[in-house]
Amino acid sequence: MSRLRLLHNLSSDVDVSQYIIKFIRKILVQPDKVIKTISDFNEGCLYGKPTTAHYTVRNIVLLKNWQLLTENPDLLHQSSGMELLCYANIADKMDFSWLKENMRGQYIKEVDFIITAGLNSDEFGFLALYKSTTLREDNCNESYTAKTSWKW
Repeated sequence: MSRLRLLHNLSSDVDVSQYIIKFIRKILVQPDKVIKTISDFNEGCLYGKPTTAHYTVRNIVLLKNWQLLTENPDLLHQSSGMELLCYANIADKMDFSWLKENMRGQYIKEVDFIITAGLNSDEFGFLALYKSTTLREDNCNESYTAKTSWKW
């Protein structure tokens, strides 16, 4: 059995309330420091400069004629010149309404593979949406499996 703690089973492994209490105490003791940390994160997300990795991903996507769907809350992929397919809404949840309205069975049939990076589960987000019956409603009961490939 793996000793690696995954996000989806974190609450069963760790008492999350102790971290919430610790955070509240920090807010009460050092409110300015907490506000600055949150403000710096916000500034980085909105106005940060894309890294070489962001530009490399953009170049690969353009070269291969792929689509990039990111669940990152920052705007760095977009700042590198990528087109936005979804966004984080005010509740900090990914808004896949465009995909839900426009992605149909015929498009799913055309998906050769999906590359995921940095995900430890697919219970939420795009992969969960992709696997849902909502997207497959017009697939004529055919089954499509997303294949993961790291081959460029």
